[in-house]
Amino acid sequence: MLLVCHPQEYDFLKYPDTDQYKKYFSLSPFSDLASKTKKLVLDEDYNNGTQYYVTQNAERAKNVLSYGDYDKDGIIDIAIVLDNNEKQISRLLVICTNSVTKEPYLAFAENYSDKVKIKNIKKGASVFMNSDDFNPSPNDGIMIKGEDIKLALIYNNNLQKFKTYYQE
Repeated sequence: MLLVCHPQEYDFLKYPDTDQYKKYFSLSPFSDLASKTKKLVLDEDYNNGTQYYVTQNAERAKNVLSYGDYDKDGIIDIAIVLDNNEKQISRLLVICTNSVTKEPYLAFAENYSDKVKIKNIKKGASVFMNSDDFNPSPNDGIMIKGEDIKLALIYNNNLQKFKTYYQE
């Protein structure tokens, strides 16, 4: 079998002890991520000219990675927050897996004008979904908290996209 890829990609996948690997994925919450997921994170670490990075703060690392079946396909997905410390802002990536190829892909990305933290919302958990009353979450989701915001990000199966719901 012939493997054809970019030389840097080959080095990163073959030699996980490269400087790039150590710089981004040295903390324990990130070191267990699959190589293809790590590569996807590195490929998606910018937007509109702003560079984002995996946190190097061990305490913060506990609040920027979440796992759940976000797209309701039976496969565990990953949500990860990247930071820009200079601007004190964050970028959320939701990485799902193609059920046929088993390859990770970027399913959602959003920038936030604050440094945010995330945690998993389990299917059935009470959330506000465009009403004044709590509703059970139809599937796993992500709670996003910043200094002045609290949001629930939940995949809408009918619309086939992620929707953001403001929480009180």
